[in-house]
Amino acid sequence: MFMKEFFDTFDYPEEAVGFFLDAERRINDNSETEKLLDESTRRFETTDDIDMEKLGAAIDRTAELTGVPRRSVAFVFFTAMTGHLRDMYRKSALSDELWHDAVRDFGFKNRECHETYGEWGLFADWWHRDFLTMRIFALGRLQYQPAKYGMTDETIERHGLKLIPGETDALSIHIPSDGRLRGEDVIDSLKKAYDFFPDRRVDGKLLFQCSSWIIYPKMLDFMTPGSNLSRFIRCFEILGEKEEPDFPDCWRLYGRDYSEGPSVLRRDTTLRRQYAEWLDKGGVPGRGRGIIIFDGEKILR
Repeated sequence: MFMKEFFDTFDYPEEAVGFFLDAERRINDNSETEKLLDESTRRFETTDDIDMEKLGAAIDRTAELTGVPRRSVAFVFFTAMTGHLRDMYRKSALSDELWHDAVRDFGFKNRECHETYGEWGLFADWWHRDFLTMRIFALGRLQYQPAKYGMTDETIERHGLKLIPGETDALSIHIPSDGRLRGEDVIDSLKKAYDFFPDRRVDGKLLFQCSSWIIYPKMLDFMTPGSNLSRFIRCFEILGEKEEPDFPDCWRLYGRDYSEGPSVLRRDTTLRRQYAEWLDKGGVPGRGRGIIIFDGEKILR
Protein backbone atom coordinates (compact mmCIF):
# COMPACT_ATOMS: atom_id res chain seq x y z
CA MET A 1 0.00 0.00 0.00
CA PHE A 2 1.96 2.97 -1.30
CA MET A 3 -0.48 5.44 0.24
CA LYS A 4 0.44 4.47 3.79
CA GLU A 5 4.08 5.19 3.02
CA PHE A 6 3.05 8.47 1.38
CA PHE A 7 1.16 9.60 4.48
CA ASP A 8 4.07 8.57 6.68
CA THR A 9 6.11 11.14 4.74
CA PHE A 10 3.60 13.96 4.21
CA ASP A 11 1.26 15.54 6.74
CA TYR A 12 -2.45 15.43 5.83
CA PRO A 13 -5.66 15.83 7.85
CA GLU A 14 -6.61 12.62 9.62
CA GLU A 15 -9.97 12.55 7.83
CA ALA A 16 -8.27 12.80 4.43
CA VAL A 17 -5.78 10.04 5.28
CA GLY A 18 -8.56 7.63 6.25
CA PHE A 19 -10.54 8.51 3.15
CA PHE A 20 -7.64 7.97 0.74
CA LEU A 21 -6.56 4.70 2.36
CA ASP A 22 -10.10 3.42 1.88
CA ALA A 23 -10.15 4.72 -1.71
CA GLU A 24 -6.91 2.87 -2.43
CA ARG A 25 -8.37 -0.32 -0.95
CA ARG A 26 -11.48 -0.04 -3.12
CA ILE A 27 -9.35 0.47 -6.23
CA ASN A 28 -7.13 -2.51 -5.43
CA ASP A 29 -10.11 -4.74 -4.60
CA ASN A 30 -11.31 -4.44 -8.20
CA SER A 31 -9.07 -6.34 -10.61
CA GLU A 32 -9.74 -3.98 -13.53
CA THR A 33 -9.09 -0.76 -11.61
CA GLU A 34 -6.07 -2.26 -9.86
CA LYS A 35 -4.66 -2.99 -13.32
CA LEU A 36 -5.45 0.53 -14.55
CA LEU A 37 -3.58 2.04 -11.62
CA ASP A 38 -0.63 -0.31 -12.07
CA GLU A 39 -0.42 0.30 -15.83
CA SER A 40 -0.56 4.07 -15.39
CA THR A 41 2.24 4.01 -12.84
CA ARG A 42 4.41 1.65 -14.89
CA ARG A 43 3.93 3.75 -18.02
CA PHE A 44 5.25 6.77 -16.14
CA GLU A 45 8.17 4.78 -14.77
CA THR A 46 9.08 3.66 -18.29
CA THR A 47 8.79 6.99 -20.10
CA ASP A 48 9.31 9.67 -17.39
CA ASP A 49 6.28 11.33 -18.97
CA ILE A 50 2.50 11.10 -18.72
CA ASP A 51 0.06 10.43 -21.55
CA MET A 52 -2.74 12.64 -20.26
CA GLU A 53 -5.37 11.17 -22.56
CA LYS A 54 -4.69 7.62 -21.35
CA LEU A 55 -4.36 8.70 -17.73
CA GLY A 56 -7.58 10.69 -17.82
CA ALA A 57 -9.45 7.73 -19.31
CA ALA A 58 -8.02 5.42 -16.62
CA ILE A 59 -9.05 7.79 -13.84
CA ASP A 60 -12.56 8.18 -15.30
CA ARG A 61 -13.01 4.42 -15.65
CA THR A 62 -11.74 3.78 -12.12
CA ALA A 63 -14.17 6.31 -10.67
CA GLU A 64 -17.00 4.71 -12.63
CA LEU A 65 -16.23 1.17 -11.45
CA THR A 66 -15.40 1.88 -7.80
CA GLY A 67 -17.75 4.73 -6.95
CA VAL A 68 -14.79 6.71 -5.61
CA PRO A 69 -15.16 10.38 -6.65
CA ARG A 70 -13.18 11.24 -9.76
CA ARG A 71 -11.09 13.90 -7.99
CA SER A 72 -10.22 11.43 -5.24
CA VAL A 73 -9.19 8.79 -7.77
CA ALA A 74 -6.95 11.40 -9.40
CA PHE A 75 -5.17 11.90 -6.08
CA VAL A 76 -4.49 8.17 -5.75
CA PHE A 77 -3.18 7.89 -9.31
CA PHE A 78 -0.96 10.96 -9.17
CA THR A 79 0.50 10.23 -5.74
CA ALA A 80 1.28 6.69 -6.91
CA MET A 81 3.77 8.31 -9.29
CA THR A 82 5.64 10.34 -6.68
CA GLY A 83 8.02 7.50 -5.83
CA HIS A 84 9.34 7.46 -9.38
CA LEU A 85 9.53 11.24 -9.32
CA ARG A 86 11.97 10.89 -6.42
CA ASP A 87 14.06 8.57 -8.58
CA MET A 88 14.01 11.17 -11.36
CA TYR A 89 15.20 13.85 -8.95
CA ARG A 90 18.02 11.63 -7.73
CA LYS A 91 19.10 10.84 -11.30
CA SER A 92 19.27 14.58 -11.91
CA ALA A 93 21.43 15.00 -8.78
CA LEU A 94 18.62 16.85 -7.01
CA SER A 95 18.03 16.39 -3.30
CA ASP A 96 15.21 14.52 -1.63
CA GLU A 97 14.39 17.82 0.07
CA LEU A 98 13.62 19.41 -3.30
CA TRP A 99 11.49 16.40 -4.21
CA HIS A 100 9.64 16.69 -0.91
CA ASP A 101 8.97 20.39 -1.49
CA ALA A 102 7.58 19.63 -4.95
CA VAL A 103 5.26 16.87 -3.73
CA ARG A 104 3.95 19.10 -0.93
CA ASP A 105 1.96 20.85 -3.64
CA PHE A 106 -0.43 17.89 -3.72
CA GLY A 107 -1.37 18.79 -0.15
CA PHE A 108 -2.10 22.40 -1.05
CA LYS A 109 -4.27 21.33 -3.97
CA ASN A 110 -6.04 18.67 -1.91
CA ARG A 111 -6.99 21.31 0.65
CA GLU A 112 -8.24 23.62 -2.11
CA CYS A 113 -10.25 20.76 -3.61
CA HIS A 114 -11.92 20.05 -0.27
CA GLU A 115 -12.72 23.72 0.30
CA THR A 116 -14.06 24.25 -3.23
CA TYR A 117 -15.82 20.96 -4.01
CA GLY A 118 -16.26 19.29 -0.61
CA GLU A 119 -14.13 16.33 -1.74
CA TRP A 120 -10.65 15.18 -0.84
CA GLY A 121 -8.70 14.96 -4.08
CA LEU A 122 -7.15 16.81 -7.00
CA PHE A 123 -8.88 18.69 -9.81
CA ALA A 124 -6.14 20.16 -12.04
CA ASP A 125 -4.65 17.17 -13.87
CA TRP A 126 -2.34 19.09 -16.20
CA TRP A 127 -0.93 21.08 -13.29
CA HIS A 128 0.04 17.91 -11.43
CA ARG A 129 1.50 16.45 -14.62
CA ASP A 130 3.90 19.40 -14.75
CA PHE A 131 5.22 18.70 -11.24
CA LEU A 132 5.61 14.98 -11.90
CA THR A 133 7.50 15.56 -15.15
CA MET A 134 9.82 18.19 -13.63
CA ARG A 135 8.39 21.11 -15.56
CA ILE A 136 7.71 23.00 -12.30
CA PHE A 137 10.02 23.19 -9.28
CA ALA A 138 9.29 24.33 -5.73
CA LEU A 139 12.15 26.46 -4.43
CA GLY A 140 11.33 27.92 -1.06
CA ARG A 141 8.10 29.92 -0.84
CA LEU A 142 7.50 30.10 -4.61
CA GLN A 143 7.34 27.71 -7.54
CA TYR A 144 9.02 28.18 -10.91
CA GLN A 145 8.42 26.99 -14.45
CA PRO A 146 10.87 27.63 -17.32
CA ALA A 147 9.07 29.59 -20.02
CA LYS A 148 9.47 32.20 -22.72
CA TYR A 149 8.70 35.83 -22.04
CA GLY A 150 5.03 36.58 -22.62
CA MET A 151 3.91 39.56 -20.55
CA THR A 152 3.65 42.00 -23.47
CA ASP A 153 2.94 41.66 -27.17
CA GLU A 154 5.84 43.90 -28.12
CA THR A 155 9.57 43.76 -27.40
CA ILE A 156 10.72 45.91 -24.49
CA GLU A 157 14.08 46.56 -22.82
CA ARG A 158 14.73 46.52 -19.09
CA HIS A 159 18.07 46.81 -17.28
CA GLY A 160 19.99 45.99 -20.44
CA LEU A 161 17.86 42.97 -21.28
CA LYS A 162 15.82 42.78 -24.47
CA LEU A 163 12.54 41.02 -23.66
CA ILE A 164 11.23 39.47 -26.86
CA PRO A 165 7.81 37.78 -26.66
CA GLY A 166 8.08 34.07 -27.30
CA GLU A 167 11.89 34.14 -27.44
CA THR A 168 13.53 35.49 -24.29
CA ASP A 169 14.05 32.94 -21.52
CA ALA A 170 12.04 33.58 -18.37
CA LEU A 171 10.87 31.81 -15.25
CA SER A 172 7.14 31.88 -14.62
CA ILE A 173 6.35 32.33 -10.92
CA HIS A 174 3.56 30.34 -9.28
CA ILE A 175 2.36 31.13 -5.76
CA PRO A 176 1.16 28.10 -3.78
CA SER A 177 -1.46 28.53 -1.05
CA ASP A 178 1.12 27.98 1.68
CA GLY A 179 0.60 30.80 4.15
CA ARG A 180 2.04 34.27 4.31
CA LEU A 181 4.16 35.86 1.57
CA ARG A 182 6.82 37.36 3.83
CA GLY A 183 9.28 39.58 2.03
CA GLU A 184 12.35 37.74 3.28
CA ASP A 185 10.89 34.42 2.12
CA VAL A 186 10.21 35.83 -1.34
CA ILE A 187 13.78 37.11 -1.73
CA ASP A 188 15.16 33.82 -0.39
CA SER A 189 13.09 31.95 -2.98
CA LEU A 190 14.28 34.20 -5.81
CA LYS A 191 17.86 33.53 -4.73
CA LYS A 192 17.23 29.79 -4.78
CA ALA A 193 15.81 30.07 -8.30
CA TYR A 194 18.79 32.18 -9.39
CA ASP A 195 21.15 29.45 -8.21
CA PHE A 196 18.99 26.62 -9.56
CA PHE A 197 18.67 27.99 -13.11
CA PRO A 198 22.13 29.38 -14.02
CA ASP A 199 21.61 28.64 -17.73
CA ARG A 200 18.68 31.07 -17.88
CA ARG A 201 20.66 34.08 -16.69
CA VAL A 202 21.72 36.79 -19.13
CA ASP A 203 24.63 39.01 -18.09
CA GLY A 204 24.12 37.90 -14.50
CA LYS A 205 20.42 38.77 -14.51
CA LEU A 206 17.41 36.48 -14.35
CA LEU A 207 13.97 37.37 -15.69
CA PHE A 208 10.88 36.29 -13.77
CA GLN A 209 7.30 36.77 -14.94
CA CYS A 210 3.90 36.28 -13.36
CA SER A 211 0.28 36.53 -14.47
CA SER A 212 -2.05 36.21 -11.50
CA TRP A 213 -5.00 37.61 -9.59
CA ILE A 214 -2.64 38.00 -6.64
CA ILE A 215 -0.61 40.77 -8.34
CA TYR A 216 -3.63 42.69 -9.63
CA PRO A 217 -2.54 46.28 -8.94
CA LYS A 218 -6.02 47.56 -8.07
CA MET A 219 -5.81 45.46 -4.91
CA LEU A 220 -3.38 48.07 -3.61
CA ASP A 221 -6.38 50.42 -3.30
CA PHE A 222 -7.62 48.59 -0.22
CA MET A 223 -4.51 46.94 1.20
CA THR A 224 -2.44 48.16 4.11
CA PRO A 225 0.71 49.59 2.47
CA GLY A 226 3.08 47.56 4.63
CA SER A 227 1.26 44.24 4.34
CA ASN A 228 3.06 41.20 2.99
CA LEU A 229 0.85 40.99 -0.08
CA SER A 230 1.10 44.67 -0.97
CA ARG A 231 4.88 44.42 -0.76
CA PHE A 232 4.78 41.30 -2.93
CA ILE A 233 2.80 43.13 -5.62
CA ARG A 234 5.35 45.94 -5.53
CA CYS A 235 8.15 43.46 -6.22
CA PHE A 236 6.87 43.41 -9.80
CA GLU A 237 6.93 45.93 -12.57
CA ILE A 238 3.31 45.61 -13.64
CA LEU A 239 3.15 45.60 -17.43
CA GLY A 240 -0.55 44.96 -17.86
CA GLU A 241 -3.81 44.24 -16.12
CA LYS A 242 -7.17 42.83 -17.09
CA GLU A 243 -10.54 43.16 -15.42
CA GLU A 244 -12.39 39.87 -14.92
CA PRO A 245 -15.87 40.74 -13.61
CA ASP A 246 -16.89 37.08 -13.31
CA PHE A 247 -13.92 36.53 -10.92
CA PRO A 248 -12.78 33.10 -12.21
CA ASP A 249 -10.10 32.97 -9.49
CA CYS A 250 -12.63 33.38 -6.68
CA TRP A 251 -12.11 29.76 -5.63
CA ARG A 252 -8.45 30.45 -4.92
CA LEU A 253 -9.30 32.99 -2.23
CA TYR A 254 -12.73 31.88 -1.03
CA GLY A 255 -13.05 28.20 -1.92
CA ARG A 256 -16.17 28.81 -4.02
CA ASP A 257 -17.28 30.42 -7.27
CA TYR A 258 -18.54 33.96 -7.69
CA SER A 259 -21.98 33.10 -9.04
CA GLU A 260 -23.79 34.67 -6.06
CA GLY A 261 -21.67 37.80 -5.85
CA PRO A 262 -19.77 39.21 -2.88
CA SER A 263 -22.50 39.01 -0.23
CA VAL A 264 -21.92 35.29 0.42
CA LEU A 265 -18.11 35.42 0.53
CA ARG A 266 -16.36 34.49 3.77
CA ARG A 267 -14.71 37.31 5.67
CA ASP A 268 -12.71 35.27 8.16
CA THR A 269 -9.24 36.58 7.24
CA THR A 270 -7.99 40.10 6.69
CA LEU A 271 -7.51 39.62 2.95
CA ARG A 272 -10.90 37.95 2.45
CA ARG A 273 -12.62 40.72 4.39
CA GLN A 274 -10.80 43.54 2.60
CA TYR A 275 -11.36 42.01 -0.83
CA ALA A 276 -15.07 41.35 -0.19
CA GLU A 277 -15.61 44.87 1.14
CA TRP A 278 -13.87 46.25 -1.96
CA LEU A 279 -16.21 44.18 -4.14
CA ASP A 280 -19.19 45.46 -2.11
CA LYS A 281 -18.17 48.99 -3.08
CA GLY A 282 -18.03 48.17 -6.79
CA GLY A 283 -14.48 46.93 -7.16
CA VAL A 284 -13.96 44.75 -10.22
CA PRO A 285 -11.75 41.64 -9.89
CA GLY A 286 -8.92 41.07 -12.29
CA ARG A 287 -5.35 39.92 -12.77
CA GLY A 288 -2.02 41.58 -13.28
CA ARG A 289 0.95 40.75 -15.49
CA GLY A 290 4.39 41.67 -14.28
CA ILE A 291 8.11 40.98 -14.30
CA ILE A 292 11.00 40.89 -11.86
CA ILE A 293 14.63 41.19 -12.93
CA PHE A 294 16.94 39.76 -10.28
CA ASP A 295 20.72 39.94 -10.03
CA GLY A 296 21.19 37.19 -7.47
CA GLU A 297 20.90 39.48 -4.46
CA LYS A 298 18.22 42.04 -5.15
CA ILE A 299 15.36 43.02 -7.43
CA LEU A 300 16.48 45.61 -9.98
CA ARG A 301 14.20 48.62 -9.96
